[in-house]
Amino acid sequence: DTFWFSAVEGEVYAYSSFLTAIVFWIMLKWEERTEEPHSDRYLILIFYIMGLSVGVHLLNLLTIPAIVLVYYFKKFENTSFKGMCIALLVSFVMLAFILYGLIPGFITLAGYIELFFVNTLHLPFNSGSLVYCILAISSIIWAISELYRENTNSTRIKISSLLTFIMLGVPFLAGSFWVGLVIIAAVVAYFIYKKDDLNIRLMSTIVVSMAVILIGYSSYAVIVIRSLANPPMDQNSPDNVFSLKNYLNREQYGDRPLIYGAYYSAEPELEVVGDYCRTKTTEGAKSYGKKEKTSPDEKDEYVVTSTSYKAVY
Repeated sequence: DTFWFSAVEGEVYAYSSFLTAIVFWIMLKWEERTEEPHSDRYLILIFYIMGLSVGVHLLNLLTIPAIVLVYYFKKFENTSFKGMCIALLVSFVMLAFILYGLIPGFITLAGYIELFFVNTLHLPFNSGSLVYCILAISSIIWAISELYRENTNSTRIKISSLLTFIMLGVPFLAGSFWVGLVIIAAVVAYFIYKKDDLNIRLMSTIVVSMAVILIGYSSYAVIVIRSLANPPMDQNSPDNVFSLKNYLNREQYGDRPLIYGAYYSAEPELEVVGDYCRTKTTEGAKSYGKKEKTSPDEKDEYVVTSTSYKAVY
């Protein structure tokens, strides 16, 4: 078993490393042909391969800072150290939006809509997820069609692009609703400030790039299809949108305070409950699962299966 796992892990890293090298090679091809009319297709291809790679390993995302620097030094004639730092900052923002916005945000929004459709409207399982996917795909098609019209309309472009941005869950970094509202307000303010002075080429590249990332990322559908077949080995059993979210967020590995949090030697706070002393905790996110039916006539429903608790240090 150990040999089999090591072999599979080695194949995963080899595949991810190959795609990472391919992505940077494509960026260099873009640098050579950036003056051609359709050179942006190389950038779109890069994001598609990133979506494919994320379905296996996150290594590919580490190329984003290098890619942004190549873009900066090619597109801007008067480069400087300050400009390079700003470009790096933009690359970190892009990385955060993809890693903590687009990847978990799409599943998070699908979970909210699925819970509303099943528990509130009493519709069958996965009906909310299906409706959400249809709405997300429709918003992408609308935005792309508006951007590629001969007689473009600035207002429709802004509305369709903003709707696509929201429907893909990009603003909701780390699942925070309030952060999402702030980011959406900032995008709206930017659109109002720009009025009719929109860079259509840049907007179309961004929207199509988000779409192809999602197309590449959709390879995770295989995980759900396999889980629905109830195989003997089915870790986390990601057969619905909630368990899939836990699977994609790698919650089985526990918490990892990278920037802010407890040190490895931090002492947990204690509290007295009755005659016992226990670790003080705060309540976290709830996990949902399908309710087992006692009769065929019973309606589909999701119930809380577990609640995460974090120790206070």
